[in-house]
This record gives sequence, structure tokens and C-alpha cells, in this order.
Amino acid sequence: MDFAELRSSIFEGEEEETIPDTPVKDQLVRPMVGFPLLLGVCSMGLWGFDKYAQDGKMLSSEGEYNYSPLVFSVLGLLPLGFGLGGLMRGMDAHDEASKYEQLIETAEAEMERLDAEAAEKEAEEERAAEEKRQSNAAESQAGSVSFYLNAASSPNSNTQGIYGSTFGQQGPISMKPSFQRDVFGF
Repeated sequence: MDFAELRSSIFEGEEEETIPDTPVKDQLVRPMVGFPLLLGVCSMGLWGFDKYAQDGKMLSSEGEYNYSPLVFSVLGLLPLGFGLGGLMRGMDAHDEASKYEQLIETAEAEMERLDAEAAEKEAEEERAAEEKRQSNAAESQAGSVSFYLNAASSPNSNTQGIYGSTFGQQGPISMKPSFQRDVFGF
């Protein structure tokens, strides 16, 4: 038993209690979203603290300087608006991505269903074609059996051989077909 491996697996098991990633957390860790939000919130907090707790003495001095509008607008509202816009765009992008993934999963499931139906239909058509081929083969074999005793009694028969007329024979001699011969065979 390897105690070093056991100890490392125990430590890894304890470290697995991490908070799952959420869309908000994913967006806040991005520098173009997190830093402007942090700067905006801190600047607005500093401006609020100065205005209500310090009576405006920290950011402005009468006759000398007045940094309140700069802190409020440039360091507060602009970065806060930029960060909130990035956060909202990221949330919308996450929603669109989840909808797109759901659409892809639905389309894949539908394609699998259609493929299964097509394979089933193809197998059924193949079985039907095989049955038809077997029935046609049985019919053609049954039709090829001759019930006539000789070639002269079969319908549409002639006395000429397979390779044409024989030596001394005068041209082909055909038997005239008749209803009785065709139907009854005699």
C-alpha cells in the first residue's frame, strides 16, 4: 500500500469542494468586466462616504479643489456602466449558448430517431422485396413445368429444332394454336 498516493488522494478529495462555475462568476473573473465593476463600485462608495459621512470635506475643499464630480462620473459611473454592460452581454451570451446547445441536442436526438426509422423502413422494404423475389421465383418455377406429354402437344410449338431446320427438312412447319390445345393441352 502506497501511503503517499493515499495521502495525496485524500488531499485531492478535500480540495474538490469548490463552488461550481456560474455565468455571473465566469463574467466577473474576466478583467474587462471585473475591474471596471470593482473600480465603479469603490468610487461610488468613496463618493457616498464623503458626501454623507464627511460632509464633502474629503473630496473637495472650498476654493482649492473639487474632485467629487470627477470621482462620481469618470471613476464611478463610467466604469460601473461599462462593467455592468459587459456582465449583461456575458449573461445574454451564456443564455444564447445554452439555447444553442439545447437546440443541437434536440436536433441530434431527432436525427438519431429519423435514422432509426429509416433503417427500420429500409429493413422492412428489404424483407418485402425478398418475399416478392421468393414468390416470383416460385411462380416462375411453377410456370416452367410442362404438363404436356410431347413437344407437338404444347401450345405454340413448332417442329423446327433449336438450331434451325435439319438437313432435308423444308422450312419451318408450325402448328396452328388452338383454344383447346392452349387450355386443355390436347
